[in-house]
Amino acid sequence: MLRINNLEAFYGKVQVIYGVTLEVPRNQIVALLGANGAGKTTTLMAISGLVRTSRETLIKFEGERIDHLAPEAIVARGIAHVPQGRGVFPGLTVYENLKMGAYSRKDKSTLGADIDRLFEWFPMLKARLKQYAGTLSGGEQQMLAIMRGLMAKPKLLILDEPSMGLAPVVVEQIYDIIQHIRTSGITILLVEQNIHMALAVSDYAYVMTIGRIVLEGNAEEMRSKEEMLKTYLRGEERRIS
Repeated sequence: MLRINNLEAFYGKVQVIYGVTLEVPRNQIVALLGANGAGKTTTLMAISGLVRTSRETLIKFEGERIDHLAPEAIVARGIAHVPQGRGVFPGLTVYENLKMGAYSRKDKSTLGADIDRLFEWFPMLKARLKQYAGTLSGGEQQMLAIMRGLMAKPKLLILDEPSMGLAPVVVEQIYDIIQHIRTSGITILLVEQNIHMALAVSDYAYVMTIGRIVLEGNAEEMRSKEEMLKTYLRGEERRIS
């Protein structure tokens, strides 16, 4: 579904991603693991058209190049990006946040029915429909951010550090929801530092360090190397994402 070949990304004139190649097959969960500063978030931003890439970079989604497209055009193709740090609109209600997630859709008449269906996965937010997003707990805000991404009816959902800063019990709830999303037919690219949780739900994983892929394999193989993987999450020589 998603193919990235020789991704080179830049902040201004500074190169931060070096020749990253990865693939996200349809109906799978692919994890991108690494420490803070490894380049994971920058890679996701490149997919979403939010950072500059080189002419040698090739990003294809469903067989068509998207590396030259504007972010809104990439969303319209079927890619929804739930960013690190949740990024909800604190001054808007839960309902208004969800409507914002569907801004690119043309079938506005079905929004109410779609919200009702999503509440089957996120029942804790149903009673907070008119509550301002800024007053929600951290876990509730993360759930709202994921729900808002799903309102775009994506084919590919990109999740950047969905467990960051959350209590273990909330992380388990988030990952239960991620599994439900996958069974609905939505493909997922998951960025995480939580190796254990990420590999528990993923089919395949890549490990990044200092802007490069240094290890990859199916989740079962990676679980057998969990201690080795932890060495890649103990810090980077320099921070780039």
